[in-house]
Amino acid sequence: LPRMGFYIDDWAFLRPLVFSPRRGWLDLMSAFNVDGYWMFRPLDVVYFTGLYLLGGLSPWKYHAAMMLMEAAAAFFLYKAIRRATKDVGLAFLAALLFLLYPNHAATHHWFAATFTPAMLLFAAGLERYLAWDEEGRKGPLAAGLALFCSAVMIYEAVIPLVLAMPMLGFFRRVSAGEAQRIALRQALLRWLPLAAGAALLVLGQQVLVRRLFAAGMKRDLIWDPALLLQVWGRGLECTSTAILHLAWTSVLAALAFGWRTWLLIAAAAAAGTALLAPALSQARRPFENRHGRLWLLGCAGLLLAAYAPYGFSADRYIPHIFDEQNRINAPGSLAAAMALAWFLRAGFGRASRLSAAALSLLLALFSICNWTAAWQWAESASLQERILSGVSTHAPAGPALAVLKSPPSAGPVAVFNAGFYFDAALQVRTGRRDLHGMLEGEPVPPGAAELPRYDWRWPDGTR
Repeated sequence: LPRMGFYIDDWAFLRPLVFSPRRGWLDLMSAFNVDGYWMFRPLDVVYFTGLYLLGGLSPWKYHAAMMLMEAAAAFFLYKAIRRATKDVGLAFLAALLFLLYPNHAATHHWFAATFTPAMLLFAAGLERYLAWDEEGRKGPLAAGLALFCSAVMIYEAVIPLVLAMPMLGFFRRVSAGEAQRIALRQALLRWLPLAAGAALLVLGQQVLVRRLFAAGMKRDLIWDPALLLQVWGRGLECTSTAILHLAWTSVLAALAFGWRTWLLIAAAAAAGTALLAPALSQARRPFENRHGRLWLLGCAGLLLAAYAPYGFSADRYIPHIFDEQNRINAPGSLAAAMALAWFLRAGFGRASRLSAAALSLLLALFSICNWTAAWQWAESASLQERILSGVSTHAPAGPALAVLKSPPSAGPVAVFNAGFYFDAALQVRTGRRDLHGMLEGEPVPPGAAELPRYDWRWPDGTR
């Protein structure tokens, strides 16, 4: 935690809060609301200002808060899947694998990637929805809907996960002995009216409000079947073969630090599996293997739904995991973790030693991937600090423009990949609004053409 820092968008979000002349929460929210941002993602304004009030400019506090939120999200996912399947082992494995899945490694370290609070709110809402589905009380239903809508208001990419509600509702019924057709019909009938209401709310906020009040931030939608198929193909790659490639490169990176690091992580994974294996083998197994095909089919549908929004975006973004900034695929990671959990859980009933070995290998590889990613994010923070410290020490007094030449990177983690972030980082780090920053080759910011220019070249600091 002490080595972590702020990254990319973090600096831009911090700048209006740092320079706000008034320090009350409402005053900070007003300062943060640049260009009608609250219309774009309303609860982000509350979330970011709340984090700033708690953490100030101490990065470790933000990272500690994200770790707690991720652990809480995994806990609620465990409760939801356990409630649906009555299978402790399956629920535990799904939550554990989701927490460690390398496909969303950026969400551990980059607080501006708001998947972390969004997934926490979604997981809590899912658990409350299933409590209502089982018990019929109105309180859990109201809480579940409020939590899910709150998740959408923080990050709209969790919208497709609404399909997890009828999926787990169906398995709750078949686990209780209902016939599959009846269980499916009842799960859909319970879910469709709620989904329609949530869809209207989401449509109102995501389309109408944005177009009327936040036109500069709207995300246009398109219909391009070829793009959708390409996105799905890359989404499947992100959660399968790309993970194998990432694991291989991460193991090589770990070996570069010496065999002790690699061996320590592998030993910890093996020890953890040795402790878990007896409990997983003996845990109650009411979720029968005959439901496995349906479970995997549901996970596949959830995976396709998780990546589908990219296929309708006019930005034509194709998901990938080959730079750290894009490893934020939490919904897809959840679907993959649920599928992997079923394979491992089924194995503990047939070939416990083989399943224990497979789980040990997965935990080791995932841990190495996450350890390598954490080291790269920490190294990026160190490089940022060297640049910002050097510029702030040598920049002339009065208004000036700092031009960063040849910015470095920490493996796939960018240090400053755009002048906008370098500009914000300089001002936050130095407390100077008259010191501006840009990257070499970018257009000069408005009003900065006449400022004294200070060139900073990496790595030797040539002025």
